[in-house]
Amino acid sequence: MPSFSERITQAKQHPSSATATATAATAAAGPATSVITSPSSDARRERHREPQLYVWVVTINREVTGEASLWEFQRYLSAIDPTLRRTLENTLDISKAGKNLSTLRKIVADLLPRMLMTRQRIPHNGWRFAKNGSGKWFIDSPPPPSSSSSSSNGGSGAAGAANKVMGYGLAERDSVIALAFAQGYKQQVVNIGMDIVRIPDYSSSGDEAEAFIASLMHKLAPEELSQIVPALPVEKKLSRLCIMLAVKEAYLKALGQPHGFDLSRISVNINPGGRSTIAVDKQVVNGWEFRLFTADIGAPPPLPEAPRVVQERYQCATAIWRGWKDRTEVVFAERDRDEMTSWLQFLTVTALARSVGSGGARGDATPAS
Repeated sequence: MPSFSERITQAKQHPSSATATATAATAAAGPATSVITSPSSDARRERHREPQLYVWVVTINREVTGEASLWEFQRYLSAIDPTLRRTLENTLDISKAGKNLSTLRKIVADLLPRMLMTRQRIPHNGWRFAKNGSGKWFIDSPPPPSSSSSSSNGGSGAAGAANKVMGYGLAERDSVIALAFAQGYKQQVVNIGMDIVRIPDYSSSGDEAEAFIASLMHKLAPEELSQIVPALPVEKKLSRLCIMLAVKEAYLKALGQPHGFDLSRISVNINPGGRSTIAVDKQVVNGWEFRLFTADIGAPPPLPEAPRVVQERYQCATAIWRGWKDRTEVVFAERDRDEMTSWLQFLTVTALARSVGSGGARGDATPAS
């Protein structure tokens, strides 16, 4: 049987009740300025030599209520981190927990990396969660029995610096949970981040949209304010705002940065028709690949009297460290839908529950981050 480090991750898109559009961009930063919107053929070839990044997007496609949700909840409990399971069992009424959307999201986020390893056909004693020196979680293989004990700061096991590991990033928002992952050498894949921002629907109320935008302006750098000018249509302002916020959060998560970092220190200028820049404290950031896509899904209604299925739209962003010295790339995915379907997969929470075997997705403890 192939070892952990020899397995190649393959994520194929499967049909689901969720529909998705994707927006991607590839922008590269030069030594002092950024980037061309579309990478050169040399840049594309170099990117294909890097570990492939994959994304799973799980949608909660119906009301979180009733016997079906309770069945899902109990099935998930058999597979998640034992510490989280004990916490939930001690603090929640299990008969009602399956109706709680935030609890279901937390459980699914904890479960997804374990399901990833199950799909790799790696037994639960053949891998472990580990952290690098910055506190960024990744999936390692356990150290050989003859080796000295290694800490959770990882990298000294069989899949440490010399062999391949699985890097990943998680995000959750309202009706969506997402996992971005890649397999490669530790320095190639440990820095992966994922973020989701729900794009609000203010089509019937421009005033509410403007109030929403104003409430988030403090998270923008001064140079970003010119991208949200009053003359722009509301939809364009909302889209730009959500893209900037998603990119910033994905970048910070990829670094393992704790919550609380001032987002206004990061400047994101993504211009599909021209040049794009990403900078921190006014210093251009090189070496990163960002992917942007939007997901349009049918979600359960917020209120019992609402229509059974409502449409929700989410801005998604991934970040992965590539180590390029001369550029950063921002990939707008819908420009190449064939390629997009090779790395982006949509699942429903119902389908995920059916694939969870009793104890089949176990692993060591890890936070859902």
